[in-house]
Amino acid sequence: MTHRLKLSALPIILILLCFTGLFDSLYHATPLPAFEEEAGAYLADIRERATYAYAAARTLNGAISLLESVELDAMIISGQPGQVLEPVNDMVEQFSDLILIALASIGVQEILITVLGDISWGYLLPLALLPLALAPWVKQPWQKNLKSIGSILCLSVVFSRLLIPAIALSGQTISEHYLKPDYANAIEHVEEVKEKTRKAVSDGPSVSQLLPPEIITDKPKSIFSNTPAQAQSSTIVPNLETMTSLVKSDQIWTMLDTVPQKIITLITIFSFETIAWPILMVLLCFGLGKLALRLFRVRTYERV
Repeated sequence: MTHRLKLSALPIILILLCFTGLFDSLYHATPLPAFEEEAGAYLADIRERATYAYAAARTLNGAISLLESVELDAMIISGQPGQVLEPVNDMVEQFSDLILIALASIGVQEILITVLGDISWGYLLPLALLPLALAPWVKQPWQKNLKSIGSILCLSVVFSRLLIPAIALSGQTISEHYLKPDYANAIEHVEEVKEKTRKAVSDGPSVSQLLPPEIITDKPKSIFSNTPAQAQSSTIVPNLETMTSLVKSDQIWTMLDTVPQKIITLITIFSFETIAWPILMVLLCFGLGKLALRLFRVRTYERV
C-alpha cells in the first residue's frame, strides 16, 4: 500500500496543483509565457501584412479588370487588351486566393494559442496525469498500459502547448533575416503599380458613386489581431475615354511589366510563412515524438 501511494503521489500532487491554478502560476513565473506573447505578436504582424497585401491585390485586380473591358480597333493593337492583361489579372486573383488561405492558417494558429493557453494546464494536463495516478493500483498488463497512455498524453499536452509558439518564433527568425527585405520590396512595387494604375484610371471625367455609411458597433474582444478598416465613403466610376487612351499608351504596359515577378515573390513568402513552415515543423515534431516514444518503449522492455 505504501509503495503504491509513493508511486501515485507525484501525479496526484500535480493534478491538485493544476486544479488549484498553482501550476499555471508556476508556469507564468518562467520565461515561456513571454515567448508565447512574442509568437502572438509575430502572427499579428503576418496577419496585418497579409491583409495589406490582399487589399492592394484586390484594388489592382479591379483596375486591371476595368482595363480588360476596353475594346480597341484592331488596327491599333493586335488583339484586345483583355487577352494581354488576363494572365496578369489571373495571377493577381490567384494571389488573393492564396492570401485568404494564409489568413485562415494564421487564424487557426491564433485560435490554438488562445484555446490551449486556457485549457492546457487546468484541464488537459490533469486528465493526462490521471492514468499515471491510477496505474499503481491496477495489475499487469493494465498497469503497463496506463503508464504508456499517461506518458503519451502528458507529452502530447506539453508539446501541443509549446508547438505553435515554437513554430511562430522559428518562422519569425527566418522571416526577419531572409524574407522581410524581399517582402518590403515586392509589396512596395505592387503598391506603387496599384496607385499609378488607380490614378491613371481615375484621371479625367468620372462619376463619384456614394457608398452606404459604415455602421460601427461595440464588439467583444476577439482572439484575432485587429485588421485595418478598408471602407471608403465613395467609389470612382472612371470615364471610358480615359481608359481607352490609357490602354493605347505604353504607360500601363510599362507599369504592369514587372508585376508577375513581384507577385510570385509574395506568393513564395506567404506560402512559406503560413503553410510550408508550419507543416514542416509539425511533421518534424511528430517524427521526433515517435522516435522518443520508441526509445521509451525499448528502455521499458529492457527493464522488464
